[in-house]
Amino acid sequence: MLLKKASLLLILITSLFGCKEPAAENEYPNLKDLKVNLDTIPTILKEVADSGKQGAFATFAIEHNDDSINIQFSYEDGRVGLDWVLLGEANIQDKNKFKEYLKSQHIKFKNKTLNNVSYLRVTEGDLAQICINVLVNLYGINKEDLFDVYYQGVNLEKYV
Repeated sequence: MLLKKASLLLILITSLFGCKEPAAENEYPNLKDLKVNLDTIPTILKEVADSGKQGAFATFAIEHNDDSINIQFSYEDGRVGLDWVLLGEANIQDKNKFKEYLKSQHIKFKNKTLNNVSYLRVTEGDLAQICINVLVNLYGINKEDLFDVYYQGVNLEKYV
């Protein structure tokens, strides 16, 4: 499961941010991961937003039905957003579930494509709370549950 999660994340990074897979370690030498819980999400969002770096991101990897769903904050075109990247079987399968949830909450999103990877992006509203609500309401994450966050271009080490 861990290997599958790590390889899916590598595919996500290399596809969305445009580096070739063999060079991913060279392009992202500081890719880090931490175990976090729901309480850390607002802080992580703030760090991505404050980075001001095109391509900075923090991707949450949540184990779900022997797979992993990924939801991320990223800095793109001068602003932070919440992305549902359509890579990985679970994210693709749950695309409509995610869209319907957003629609039911009157949350606007855009269908986007970058480097031949499609994703849904939310840039308005309380992005931290939207992310938390998705994890709690769609995936049953509890306040005490720990999950991985993989990040690049932001300084989260100061919180360890």
